[in-house]
Parts: sequence; structure tokens; C-alpha cells
Amino acid sequence: MRRVLTTLGTIALGQGLTSGITLASVPILLTAWGERVYGEWLILFALPAYLLLSDLGISNVAGTEMTMLVARGEQSVASRLFRSVFGVLLVLSSLVLVLGALSITFLPVRALFDLESLTQDDTVTILALFLVQVVVTLQSAILEAGFRAGGRYPTGALCRQLTRIAEVSCVPVAAILGAEPPVAAGVLAVVSLTGSIASWVTLLRFVPWLRLRLHRPDMVLLRPLWRPAIAYAAVPLATAVSLQGMVLVVGGVLGPFAVVVFQSARTLSRLPQGLMYAINQSVWPEVSSAFGHGDFALAQAIHRRAVQGAVALAVLAMLVLLPLGPPVIKLWTGGKVDVPYALFFGLIGSVSLNSLWYTSSVVLAATNRHARMAVLNLVGAAVTLGIAVVTLPIFGLSAAGVSLLAIDLLMIGYVLPHSLRLVQDHPRAFVRALLSRP
Repeated sequence: MRRVLTTLGTIALGQGLTSGITLASVPILLTAWGERVYGEWLILFALPAYLLLSDLGISNVAGTEMTMLVARGEQSVASRLFRSVFGVLLVLSSLVLVLGALSITFLPVRALFDLESLTQDDTVTILALFLVQVVVTLQSAILEAGFRAGGRYPTGALCRQLTRIAEVSCVPVAAILGAEPPVAAGVLAVVSLTGSIASWVTLLRFVPWLRLRLHRPDMVLLRPLWRPAIAYAAVPLATAVSLQGMVLVVGGVLGPFAVVVFQSARTLSRLPQGLMYAINQSVWPEVSSAFGHGDFALAQAIHRRAVQGAVALAVLAMLVLLPLGPPVIKLWTGGKVDVPYALFFGLIGSVSLNSLWYTSSVVLAATNRHARMAVLNLVGAAVTLGIAVVTLPIFGLSAAGVSLLAIDLLMIGYVLPHSLRLVQDHPRAFVRALLSRP
């Protein structure tokens, strides 16, 4: 319990600081760069997000497998798996660099998204530096698996949150000092690289049995993981389609300024999401360990309390943010951004529904039984984008928020029954537990 609470506190504090800095950065960047340039920056930032999916989910799946191996006393096998995955990530990162460089060179990005303020040289420079950050992030993906399996997940969470805080802080600070978008992108790449190096040093200091060495990946260990890994890749892909994909759709249909309005509303509406993420990540290694030991009663108790906490946060967020959101955004941006209530209602409603299935899904992910969930999530995200493409020209920006509700309703119907079955819980008993005092 102490480990869960320590991790929860670390991630929650980090997410809170990150959200606060993100909120503050919107008016800073609007003032420093103007609405048009800031909107184009958001579009360019969304494009390389899809390259983060190129690790095929192997890091997360390996982390779950390593945690269960350590719980069964097979530490040496977990160490070999760690080194094998690191070798695979080196190969995948090299491919990302090549494919990313070709895409930057030949894709007509400025024409596709109506970029006028940023020059061709600026666009290429920014995308190239974002590509560097993506490769650094890919190489760091195995870090979380190492901390989780080594029983040092709170330490890993602290490293990740410190790096994330530095990443979201450096761009607005650079803009305040007069940096244009290409320079700000360079600062972001340097900060990401520095944070990654520091995290690697910390991991090898606190979990020395991992012994990072380069050698040929052990395919005997990796082969059983490829299927759940590829399935898991659909989870971040669905997130990217839902989050960054909607930015690109809004930008393509309604233009860069509509992206600023949409992103401002979503930034505020997703404040509770950081705490839900903290709950999910905190209990993940504990659920894996409980299943590794065959302790279904513990897994059931963790699942109940995690969902209970997330739902309570979602209800509180709806009560506070729903009536205050649009006026706060208008005040926060100095009157430059006026958010339709229908847009904000859809966004905050999506976050509230998401709290139920996202937190419950940790049971499926922590046991590598997430394949169907991941595919369904991806299909739902694609359908949501399709709905937005059709409805945005008719109903305006509000359609982007309302369309996001569809995927969350779909996922609740699938995830919750399957998670309850895995932890051997009954729906009625689960509901009673949610309504009980923690």
C-alpha cells in the first residue's frame, strides 16, 4: 500500500504541475507568437505523435511480463528480456529516423494544413527537432518497464514526471525570452534528451541487476510477446487518433484558429485526466504482481478502489468545471478564445465517461489480456474522427466535443464486464463497493 500511495502521490503531483504549466503556457504562447503561429505550432506538434507508436507496444507488454517474472522469482529471465527489448528498440528507432526524415522531406505539410505564417524552412526544422524528441522518447520507453519490474516504480515515476515538467515548461519559457518556434523546438529536444539520460542513470543505479548490455535479442523470450505487443500498440494509436487526430481534423476542416479554441477547451477539460492517469499507473504493477502470485482477492480490491477513486474525481470535475469552463477560458486567454458550451460539455462528458473504463482497463493491460480492448478502442477512435469530419462543417466546432462521447460509451460496455470477470468480481458487489466508504 505504501508503494501505491507513494507512486500515486508522485504522479498526481507531477500531473498537477504539468497541467498547471500547460494552462499557463496557452496565454503565454498566444501573446508571444500570436493566434495563427500558435495554431500552426499545435498542428506540427500533433504530426510526429504517431511515430511514438512504432515501438509496437513491446515496452509496456515486456514490463508486465517482467513484473510477473520477478514475482515468480525469475529475475535473471526478466533481465534478459529487458536487454532484448532494448535491442529491438534500437532497431525500431533507426527505422523511425529514416522514415521520419523521408516524410519531412517529401510530404507537402504546409499545403495540407494551410500553414502560412511558418516558412518552409521553419516547418522542416520544427518537424526534424520533433522527430529527435520522438526517437529519444522511444529509447526511454523501456525505462518504465525496468523500474516497474525492479520494485522501484515510484522512483521511475518521479524521473518521468520531472522530465515531463521540464518539457512542458521549456517552450513557454523560451517564448518569453523571445525564441521563435524553431528555437523552442530545439530547446524541447535538448530537454527531452537530458531527462532521458538522467533517467537511465537512475534506473541502473537503483535496479543494478538489469545490467544494460547490447547483444542480439533473445527471440525465444520475445516471440510470445509479439502478439500482445502489437495489440497493445493499438492503445496509444487510439489515443493519438482521438487526441492528435482530432486536432488535425479540426485544423484541416476549420483552420488553425479553431485548433486554438479546441485545444484550449480540451486542456481545461482534461485536468482530471491527469489524476486518473496517476491512479491507473500506480496500481498497474500491483495488479501484475497480484496475478503473478495468484492473489485474485487483492487484484479485486485494487480494481474496486481504483475505479471508485477515478469516478469520484470525475463527478467532482463535472460539478466544478461544467458551469465555469467557458468563462474561465475566456478570462484565462485574455478574451482571445471564446469556447462554445456545447463543445465544452462534450469534452468534459467524455472525460467523465473515460474515468470508468480507462481505470478498469488496467486489469486487462496489467495481465497482457488487452488485445480485443485495444482493437475496439482503435476502431472507436477512427469512427469518432469520421463522425467529426462529417459533422464539423455542419455544426461547427461543437461537433468535435460531442463526437468524442461515442468512443467512451462503446468502451464502457466492453472493458468493465471483462475486467470484473478477470478479478472474479460480481457486478452487483462491484457497484456496492463503489458506493461504499473507502
